[in-house]
Amino acid sequence: MVSKVLRDMIASRSPLSPDESSKQYIMLNIHGHSHYPFGLSHIGQTMIVNPSALRDGRFAILSLAQIDKDEFMEKDKERREYMKSFSRDKIWILGGVEFLLL
Repeated sequence: MVSKVLRDMIASRSPLSPDESSKQYIMLNIHGHSHYPFGLSHIGQTMIVNPSALRDGRFAILSLAQIDKDEFMEKDKERREYMKSFSRDKIWILGGVEFLLL
């Protein structure tokens, strides 16, 4: 769903599993006008969103939410160890994604 250059860059900055850590963690990558099929995928722990080209009438709406780090760690036990190193009390999460066609 992404070019090899972009895939390599994201893979080098994304833990492949929740147990791994990365100082430059990319949580979400959004890009459009790609010659790859539109949709949602993952590279390691990084979510990839490609809504495609707006000129083709395709777009995506992402909903973000900010929650307490402790609340998130309680809900996502797999990432608990990784999240302990976060210095902020609140974190942003992806609440939802919708792909639409005009």
